[in-house]
Amino acid sequence: MRVRLTAVPAILSALIALSCGNASDKSTQENSSENKQLTNTNPDAKGGNTCLLGYADKLDKLLTMEAAAALAQLPAGEAKVTYFTAMKNTDYHNVKYAWKSDRKRSLKDAGIDMEVPTDNMIQLNGIKARSLKSFQMTHRAPTDEELKQLDKAMNDAFDKKSGNKTVNEQVEKLDKMNIDKGTQKSVAKSMGGAFEKVTKAYVEVSGIGEAASWNSVEHRLYVLDNGVEISATVDLSDDDAVNKEKAMALLTQLLAKCR
Repeated sequence: MRVRLTAVPAILSALIALSCGNASDKSTQENSSENKQLTNTNPDAKGGNTCLLGYADKLDKLLTMEAAAALAQLPAGEAKVTYFTAMKNTDYHNVKYAWKSDRKRSLKDAGIDMEVPTDNMIQLNGIKARSLKSFQMTHRAPTDEELKQLDKAMNDAFDKKSGNKTVNEQVEKLDKMNIDKGTQKSVAKSMGGAFEKVTKAYVEVSGIGEAASWNSVEHRLYVLDNGVEISATVDLSDDDAVNKEKAMALLTQLLAKCR
């Protein structure tokens, strides 16, 4: 039976901020300084592209079904459209256009290897105000040292050696659920491994926006344009280069609407 420990994600989020924050702050300061010289922008400024922010609650108007179908080279009438707006905060909204395909992807779950059907898909994710400094800190691969710090911080947290109030409160919730420490650490380690896999897949991209990063695990391109983050998930091929190229073309097209 699989145990769902809902407090663990909150613990990991706090630990990631603690473990990666200090080292990333130095690197982003250096990168922000360089970008400031190149683009004449304030690395702490955000929300400048008000046109783009205006689409935050109408993503389907920015990325229409016809535009998605044209990029995918698939029939618009056969697309399954899903617009997720369950959360009040538009940062977490997304609109997805999906088509059935013959593709399958390998997946390992609970130690079992399997192949699962994979739809062709284009998704526009939540648009949000974000500074250059924050963007660079968030969408980058962590260093080996930061990952070691995170692993140590996790062990300390579940042994109640963390000095972080949020972490301590979440660990206390798990203790009250009578979940043993071994299970707590095992679930956290599994989630930490997933975090490492995703974050190590970030690669800096040039030629679009003030800053951009492609994540090959998420099949997602993140772009910062005048203090506003926009991102698109494109999964139309088993070739990562194809997905990246199409994501670049898509976001270039969408950003042009606010020029």
